[in-house]
Amino acid sequence: MLGVLWIILSDVAVAWWLGTGIGDVLTLANLGKGLGFIIVSALALYLAMSWSAVGQLAGARASSLTSSTPRRFGPKRFGAGGWTVLALAVALSTTGMAFGTWQIQATSAKDQAREDLRRSAFLKGGLLDRWLAEREGDAMVLAQARDFSVFARTAVLVQSPLALEQVRHRLELMHERYDYDAISLIDRDWRPIVEVGHNSLDDVAVDKAVTEALVSGEVSAPYLHANARGEVRISWAVPVADRVDPDGEPVAVVVLSSGIEMLRALLTVGEEAGTVDPHVVARDDTRWATIARIEAQGGHIIDPPEAFARLRHEILDREREGVSVALFDDADGGFLAGVQPLSAPGWDLILKRNVASLAIAPRQQALWMGAATLFVWLIMLAAGGLLWRQQWLRQHLVLMHSHAEQDRLLRLYFDMPFLGMAISYPGGRGWERVNPFLAQMLGYSPEELVRTDWDRLAVPEDRSCEAPLDAAMQAGERDGYSIEKRLLRRDGRVLVADIDVKCTRTADGAIDRVVATIEDITERREQEERRRLASVVFENTREGVVITDATAHILSVNRAFTELMGYTQDEVVGRTPKMFQSGRHDQAFYANMRRQLETEGHWQGEIWNRRKTGEIFPELQSITAVRDDQGRLTHYVSVFADISRLKASEAELDFLAHHDPLTELPNRRLLRARLAQAIALMRRRNGLLAILIIDVDRFKDINDSRGHAAGDRLLKIVADRLQAGQRGTDTVARLASDEFAVLADNLAHVDDAALVAEDILREVGRPVDLGDGVEFEIAATIGIAVFPDHGADAETLLQQAGTALSRAKEDGRGGYRYYSDAFTEAARERIDLNARLRRAIEQDSLEVHYQPQYRVSDGVLIGAEALLRWTDPELGPVSPGRFIPVAEQTGLIVELGDWVLRRVLAQGQAWRDAGYPAVRLAVNVSALQFQRVAIDHQVADLLEGHGYPAKYLELEITESALMSDPERARRILQRLRERGVSFAVDDFGTGYSSMAQLKRFPVDTLKVDKSFVDGLAAGAHDADDRSIARAIVALGHGLGLSVLAEGVETREQLGALRELGCDHYQGYLASRPLPAEHFAALLAEGLVAEEY
Repeated sequence: MLGVLWIILSDVAVAWWLGTGIGDVLTLANLGKGLGFIIVSALALYLAMSWSAVGQLAGARASSLTSSTPRRFGPKRFGAGGWTVLALAVALSTTGMAFGTWQIQATSAKDQAREDLRRSAFLKGGLLDRWLAEREGDAMVLAQARDFSVFARTAVLVQSPLALEQVRHRLELMHERYDYDAISLIDRDWRPIVEVGHNSLDDVAVDKAVTEALVSGEVSAPYLHANARGEVRISWAVPVADRVDPDGEPVAVVVLSSGIEMLRALLTVGEEAGTVDPHVVARDDTRWATIARIEAQGGHIIDPPEAFARLRHEILDREREGVSVALFDDADGGFLAGVQPLSAPGWDLILKRNVASLAIAPRQQALWMGAATLFVWLIMLAAGGLLWRQQWLRQHLVLMHSHAEQDRLLRLYFDMPFLGMAISYPGGRGWERVNPFLAQMLGYSPEELVRTDWDRLAVPEDRSCEAPLDAAMQAGERDGYSIEKRLLRRDGRVLVADIDVKCTRTADGAIDRVVATIEDITERREQEERRRLASVVFENTREGVVITDATAHILSVNRAFTELMGYTQDEVVGRTPKMFQSGRHDQAFYANMRRQLETEGHWQGEIWNRRKTGEIFPELQSITAVRDDQGRLTHYVSVFADISRLKASEAELDFLAHHDPLTELPNRRLLRARLAQAIALMRRRNGLLAILIIDVDRFKDINDSRGHAAGDRLLKIVADRLQAGQRGTDTVARLASDEFAVLADNLAHVDDAALVAEDILREVGRPVDLGDGVEFEIAATIGIAVFPDHGADAETLLQQAGTALSRAKEDGRGGYRYYSDAFTEAARERIDLNARLRRAIEQDSLEVHYQPQYRVSDGVLIGAEALLRWTDPELGPVSPGRFIPVAEQTGLIVELGDWVLRRVLAQGQAWRDAGYPAVRLAVNVSALQFQRVAIDHQVADLLEGHGYPAKYLELEITESALMSDPERARRILQRLRERGVSFAVDDFGTGYSSMAQLKRFPVDTLKVDKSFVDGLAAGAHDADDRSIARAIVALGHGLGLSVLAEGVETREQLGALRELGCDHYQGYLASRPLPAEHFAALLAEGLVAEEY
């Protein structure tokens, strides 16, 4: 800090002494280099003292290890080398700072001198130009003065006293007012006529000026010269024109001369600019030049110095603008010249300053800086000495505290309660001291233990086991040894000790003291033994063991795992047990396993895993979560056993308990269980199921005649045939010797059980070969019971089916029978009717009749509804009310709908080809057909195939078909509407419809059901039917739909429909359904609406 203050204050003092400001570049540079010096020198001093302190501390530590007497610290520890470096640093930094200051200040002084010269030359040159301009102006005024010219001519030519007086008067005025020290009027013969002031006509330069004025007739250029007395003069010659003969030669010349002392005030540079000599140089076209040196006492003409030639060559003779400053060498050490060109041709102002004068201030500042640097070093060395002394005292105190702390730590270490320690007497003989922990470890007091023979503390087998090692230490071959030894506690228990012995030696190598540390490792050895035994168990157990980390990555497996799973340890380490998953368990199974491990820490159960070969097998597995003392999960241990054989035995026992040994079909017990489950399922679904009991006819005869082996073979054949014909969810079981059962659930209709029975009779009734090449005709009888009609539980249904079987046998073998006779007859009739209807479709023996549809307002024909008619060769005409329900129950309605749609489109196109008027043909689409068939694609394909226009086709769909899947129905109707097909809602009002859904369907017509139309007849008293019909008409018109009433049979009904605003109707009043040829005749009459 003192050094920083000194540099700042010393620079301020230097700046004040030189008369410059503190903000100048010089002082700022001094501040920068001074601060840099402080930083560098402080760093060097700090490093030197640090090295000294490190050496002292190292010496102190070495001394403390070898001697108990602290080593004295002193200046000698610094060393001769350190002092030499410090002396060199002081010398180099002092001289360096002085030399650097001199260099910087000298350069700065020269730059400042250049700038001062440039500024002074510019200013002084301007003043000199102005003075010369004023003198030239005086000359010009005098030359142009007419009165002066007249008086001067008269004075020269006539010598008139008056004229001479006037001329003298004028010249004296100029002499007094304009500082001319000499003014002369001369004639052309150079004779002076009038002279005022000193004589100025005795110089060659004046002759040149007069000659120039006489020759040119104009004011001459200024001439620089010296008079006879050596005084510097500047003269001009002013021609006096002849006013009588203006074009003639001048009659006289006025010589104006001014002494150089007139310029002293203008050109002399003050002391603040240093030693500056102003010079005026006048040059002509030759190498001649006149140099006038201006001084405070005047001036004089000097000869060109040696440097003038270079000055003229480099500056004066060159084109230039402004002030030029250059350094020139001479005998006096060189000078700076500032050259300013003047307005007069060949004239220059030169300001000269000697370089030697510029070195005075830098030398003084260099001396100051060197002295300041030395002073700072002295202060720093004094401060360093004080700091070194303080550090020496501090280190000495630290060393004393260190010794005390070491003693304290040794005492603490010796008395620590986790390691036994003992210290011998000098020479290593006997134990001088033991710590309390060792005494506690062996069960003795410290005093007792010191007096005890330690060899007696060891078990007999371990006594003197350390003797060779101890002898080697005594001989100096080693400084210590370690040994494990079993010691006896005072209570007789054995302690396993890890004994570590170290010795210190005297200077001659003899043992000084022996230090023994004794650690109780009994528990460690017991743990190691337990781990060894666990490892043996781990490797030799018959169960597979897997150990994973907390993230379930496998760490180790045992040999049994490798044998059971087929993987080596290297193949599974680092992977997770997920690689063994069989795929039989869902995620919920594993989630429950993880949850139980987290909550209970243990999981046990059966699990299916996969071997390396891909084989899936069952395991009985136990997984345990292992946690540390803080309760953190560290590992999982899994133990598992292959229970494939056990599971196979269990499965075999279970199979034998629930299956028939001969046919391997479920037995009565398993059938009863499955029947109970199926009943519960059907009860929830409101479904149907049937139990069929099958008896093999004449089995006893075959068994008695062909033997039991043939009978068993027959039973197996029957079982195979029953299984081959069963549906996917059916159950086939064997109940007794020749009695089987079939459980058929998810039946759509009660008659489906009869279909199953017929399939069984057909399949079982095929001839059978029992192995001897002879075929036997066999048959079966079946009894059927249906849930829920014949019973609500398994036992009841089995009993009812058995009763039905008995009745079937009474009726004659080879047939089937329901528990109820009505069910049996109805089923047989429906099955027969379904078979006949299917043949009719295949033989194309069905017919389509067309019931005309008319407009209510004028009775014009607008279209027809296609109605299916069937005449069986044996049964005759069959009512649609009889065969349509059967077709819907058996699914045959889909084929019927397709057949009708094809026939109607073909017929409609045939009528168009024949030239009949086109009418709209309506075709009914059943709900089952609408659900099972992509009706939009089917209709589109048929329309395209027959070429029938879509606008003449109307599809009638019931409410139930639309509402079963509203979104699908809307999409289908929309796609067909885009093709031009129209739609009618059939039997509207008899089902359930959502008005919000109905308005979304692209339908065109609502059909009022016949049941509501019947209520409109005369004499009918059902006001509800009329209200419903009115509501349907209003609803249809409100939705922008047309309304068609069906089943109109009387004129009263037609009138009522007309009053209600119904649009169209059909029924027996207008026409019954007509065969195609009769409807064609109706079309031929031409009473067909053009638009509808």
